[in-house]
Amino acid sequence: MGWEQAGVAWNARALDWAYLMELQFVPVYAALGDHLDVGPGATLLDVGCGSGGGLRHLSTRGCSVAGIDAAAGLLDIARARLPGADLRLGTMTELPWQDATFSHIIGVNAFIYADDGALADACRVIRPGGLLGIGFWQDPRDFGWALAALGAALAPYVGDDDAHTPLRMADPEVAAGLLGQAGFEVVASGSVLGTSEFADVDQAYRALASTGMIYPLIEHDAEAELKTQTLAALATLFDPSHGIRMSAQFGWLVARRR
Repeated sequence: MGWEQAGVAWNARALDWAYLMELQFVPVYAALGDHLDVGPGATLLDVGCGSGGGLRHLSTRGCSVAGIDAAAGLLDIARARLPGADLRLGTMTELPWQDATFSHIIGVNAFIYADDGALADACRVIRPGGLLGIGFWQDPRDFGWALAALGAALAPYVGDDDAHTPLRMADPEVAAGLLGQAGFEVVASGSVLGTSEFADVDQAYRALASTGMIYPLIEHDAEAELKTQTLAALATLFDPSHGIRMSAQFGWLVARRR
């Protein structure tokens, strides 16, 4: 899937993603902000900034923020959240900034397929000695069954070229190797728990179905069976006293540009 196609896919349910799902990643951004030590004077780029939830959190530390994403709908929300920020539509493999523009770069669930040249271009626009922070799925935990169901439903509609392995950055050797090839050295790593809370089964489904990965089912009008199965599974998780709570473990790492 090219970046323009990815943008279309993530536009499809941009509002649901921004307001129902993105909050789960705030602990990842918080951990990265602590270990990157961003603050006044720092210039921070978020690669794959989505609807700007992470940048909004980090901007409170006093740094100057910029972002790029392939989905125009998500960027519209980010611009409403961050008036005046330098937010651009484009691809992470051809970043539209000059060499050595930023002191810090982050990417949460952005560099997980980082054998496409994205890390190399990040190295280009970050200053020597600058810090790169990456967040990624480490253990899906409560979301494992939902990811498996989505994968099975997508099988007839995606080819081998669309088959990704989003957990591969969770392998320290893989991450260190990819970063080393791109010009970075890992200096810190860890993990955090992210939790999503939903008022009811319907809201939980809207959140789970907001990912751009579901777009082939939308495109082929083939979502009905997955929705029925998922709603039934969510009903078993619903508690009248607190709704539905689903947690996942996310890894993070910080690398220095050589």
